[in-house]
Amino acid sequence: MSSVGAIACFIVSAVSYIPFIGIALWVLPRRCSTERVAELFDFRHPLAGAVEVFRAPYLRGALLTALFSGLFCAPLITFAPVLVRDAFHGNAADFSLTVGAFGVGGLLGGVGLLGVDARRDRRWLSSCFAIAYGLTIVATALNPRFWALPVLLVLAGLSMSVTNTSTNTLLQTAAPAALRGQAVSFFMLVSRGGMAVGSLMIGALVHWRGVREALLVCGILAVAAQLFIGRAWLRLLPAPIDSPLAVPSSSPGSAANRDDR
Repeated sequence: MSSVGAIACFIVSAVSYIPFIGIALWVLPRRCSTERVAELFDFRHPLAGAVEVFRAPYLRGALLTALFSGLFCAPLITFAPVLVRDAFHGNAADFSLTVGAFGVGGLLGGVGLLGVDARRDRRWLSSCFAIAYGLTIVATALNPRFWALPVLLVLAGLSMSVTNTSTNTLLQTAAPAALRGQAVSFFMLVSRGGMAVGSLMIGALVHWRGVREALLVCGILAVAAQLFIGRAWLRLLPAPIDSPLAVPSSSPGSAANRDDR
C-alpha cells in the first residue's frame, strides 16, 4: 500500500484467490454423497430449526461465544487505521505492518490447531482464547508504544483464529445432520453480524471518547461476557458427535433437563 498504492493492493488480493480456487477444485471430490435426513425444511414452521439449535445448551454456548467475540473484539481490525493514525500518528506502512501482524497471528492459530488432538474438548480452546482475545484488546488500548502494537495484533489474530475455528468445529460435529446447516449458518450470522454491529458501536464510542477508550470498553465487556458464558458452557458434559445434547455435570435437575431436550 505504501509503495504501489491501494488499487494495486486490491488487484493483488483478487489474484491471490486463484491458487486457492485451483486447490479446492483439485482436492474436493467430484461427487458428494449427502446424508439423508428424516425431516426436510418445514415451510409451515420456518423457525423450528432455529429454536432447536438455541434450545440445545451445547450449541447455544458455542454461538454466544462467537457472538460476543465478534461483537466486542472483531472490530479491532476495522478500527486499526484509526488507532495507527490517531494514537501513534503512523502512516500507510505502519498500518500495513499492523494488519499484516494480525494475519500472521491468524495463520499461526490455524497451524497450531492442526496439532490439537481431535478428541480434545474444544470448548476450552474456544472459551479460553475468546477471553485472551478480549484481554489483548485491553492491552492494545493501554499500549503506549507502537513497536508493541504488531506483537499484540499477532496475539489478537491467533486468539481470533483459534476461537472461531474451534467454535465452528464444535457446531459442525455436535449438531445433528438435520440442523447442521442451520447451526453453521447461525455461526456465520453471529460472527459476521456481531462484527458489523460491534463496528457501529465502537464507531460511536470512538467519535464520543476516542479510539483507545472505545477499545478499552469493548475489551473489558468482551472478557466479562466470555467469563459469564464460559462458566455455564464449560460445566456441560461433552456432547457426542451428531448430538447437541449436553447437560450440566453437577446439576441436580439433570433428569428434568434431559426431558426438556
